[in-house]
Amino acid sequence: MGASDSKAGNYFKSSQFKDLVKRTHFNQNEAKAIYDIFQSVSPDGITIDKIIFQYILRLQPGLFADRIYLVFDQDRDDVLTFSELLIGLSVFSNRGTIDEKLRFSFRIYDFDGDGTIDEDELCRILIASSVDDSMTEEEVKKSVGAMFHEADENGDGRINFDEYRTLMLKHPSVLRQMKESEDDLYDQQQMMEGEG
Repeated sequence: MGASDSKAGNYFKSSQFKDLVKRTHFNQNEAKAIYDIFQSVSPDGITIDKIIFQYILRLQPGLFADRIYLVFDQDRDDVLTFSELLIGLSVFSNRGTIDEKLRFSFRIYDFDGDGTIDEDELCRILIASSVDDSMTEEEVKKSVGAMFHEADENGDGRINFDEYRTLMLKHPSVLRQMKESEDDLYDQQQMMEGEG
């Protein structure tokens, strides 16, 4: 066993690793597999950048992939640590709760990070992440306008998380579109784990 293997073995036994795993929906073996892949692609063994993140998850570069990366990057330092990657992937696992997924997607839509979504933010990301190319941009905007009007219960021109959650639960088609995007990411995660 080389020095780096010994170091990794110690990390897997550490309370830090065990505590991290407890914060996710992964078991220790799954987390170790993801760690091995993380180590194999990380130039410094500590972080990965957006390009590597998109590569290992096979995400097409663009606004949607950029927003996912920013939500994974909890400390906003423009790189991902293993902890940030594992916690983010946990939400997309088939064991992630609907509330976790909704909170994550809300943060994707909340471009300015103010805890609310305006109509433009919602429209931009739905156009960027559109799975169904049969809708024109104008049709998406019209649909978003109607959904936004319905969701904005207090009439302040913005949707807070509670309003967003209510809207998403009322519109299964939007949840399905989000689920298709999540399923694609989850499939990539499964492939990534299988490579470990």
